[in-house]
Amino acid sequence: MSTTSKPPLSEIAAQWREARKLYVVYGALMERFALGGSPCPELESPIDRGEPETLQRVSQWFSRMDDRVHVHQLRQLLQTSRLGTEENLRALVSHHLEKENKGEVDRDKIDFLLVQYLSSCAPPGFYERNVEFDEIAQVLEPLLGEVGAHPPQWLQPLEQATAQLEALRSLRDLLEQGTLDQMRKLKSGAGEMYFGPTALAAITRFNFFVRRTFVRLIAADLHAIRFSLHELERRGVTTVDCTRAELGPAETLEALRDICHEWKKPFRAAYAAGQNFKQLIEIRSAVEDALARAPEAGSAPAPSPVAVRDVAPPAAAPGGNGISEPEAAAAAAPPPQPTAPVLGGPIPLEVRQSEPLPKSDAAPSLISTLHVEHPSERTAASAEAAPGPETAAVLSELQSSVEHIKRDLGKAAVKPGAVANVVLNGIKLMLSSWEVASFLQGSDETAERLQRAVAARALLMAPLERRKKGETVDLRAAIKTAQLESAKIQARIAVAKEAKDIDSAVNLAATSKRLSALLEEADKAGK
Repeated sequence: MSTTSKPPLSEIAAQWREARKLYVVYGALMERFALGGSPCPELESPIDRGEPETLQRVSQWFSRMDDRVHVHQLRQLLQTSRLGTEENLRALVSHHLEKENKGEVDRDKIDFLLVQYLSSCAPPGFYERNVEFDEIAQVLEPLLGEVGAHPPQWLQPLEQATAQLEALRSLRDLLEQGTLDQMRKLKSGAGEMYFGPTALAAITRFNFFVRRTFVRLIAADLHAIRFSLHELERRGVTTVDCTRAELGPAETLEALRDICHEWKKPFRAAYAAGQNFKQLIEIRSAVEDALARAPEAGSAPAPSPVAVRDVAPPAAAPGGNGISEPEAAAAAAPPPQPTAPVLGGPIPLEVRQSEPLPKSDAAPSLISTLHVEHPSERTAASAEAAPGPETAAVLSELQSSVEHIKRDLGKAAVKPGAVANVVLNGIKLMLSSWEVASFLQGSDETAERLQRAVAARALLMAPLERRKKGETVDLRAAIKTAQLESAKIQARIAVAKEAKDIDSAVNLAATSKRLSALLEEADKAGK
């Protein structure tokens, strides 16, 4: 709040409105984390007072609270409560940017708040492709004001670092590569230049890619661990020596599964030097080494390594990669509702749903070979019974798209456990690991539903992108087709739940969520 001579009444009212928004967030932080200190009497009162000394006391109260609040506490509150609204994020960013003397802690908080704002406000398409600087600047304009056309020259290493993120295949690659340490040094040495609008937009873009890369790599590591645990169990191995991960010498497979599952829960504290990420890395190494030594069971195929291909980028070792200090921030699945891991990976994820357990060739699941029609599937099917000529054409294109994706994945030699990008109708489409598996291995109803939902997503994205470029596009047929596929996948989720096929239900729900988000965007665009 301004603490100079008495401002006009309208400005006083605006300052108090912003201060009260902040006070709600800071009050919640005080309560959740037992930060101590007393409430602010001035902000407890409903009266807007304009005396400079009153405004000074309010400003001092916020300053004391800023000294007590750590960035990981701010992240946890905003990502696990209803307080992480666009309005509150905007107020928090303004509050920290308006400080006269900003230190490293303020930089880390601004890093996190900007990437959180971008993740919350960006359109769904941002999670499917390489997002350009000007697109980021446009989303951040309400916070940063006018941004230059190009990032400043001193931030050129950011572009190179972003390109390197795409080639990473595991968390070990990320932590050993050193890019994040280099970027942290670059930010620390920038001084006040760091807080310029153009610099912040470029840094937030890098942080956004770091966030996406973290989610991708954690999903890949968890998939690899679960695959290895499944194979170990199939070969009769019951424990793994995980002393390298600071666990026991005979950890049970179930205990390791539980640890993997913990990564989908909200992170509760700061982590030291990426230690918790290192634990996940070492667990993967331990189970893969155990699998390499385990005797083969029958004629089952040898396990194949998990590869992550062609995926859009963003780790957060301590510092502030826009995922600040302890803010290795966010979402395999794209927002709007991310969840963060516990073991030290403060990144919003819904990782477990991205890791379907591989089924043994020797003992295929009954659920995967039988299909019992669910009542809701009959409803979905009847909705498609008599499509109009335009919708029929789109439905035909939908099936062609499914075949196109299968061919592209096959030609690129993408492995079933990988994440991949395909280009369809000029649109770069990101496929999650379970979606890739549905095209490469799936032959049941669940795989078909996933395939068609992905194709519907592509068919809807293409006209949406053309409309954004100013072209006149009729979205109705694509929207109707996507709605039909959305209804069918919801029906299949109900079937999977009844069959207690949890992996399928969760994977279907994740893909359904992505399609629903795109439908919502299309609906707004069509109005």
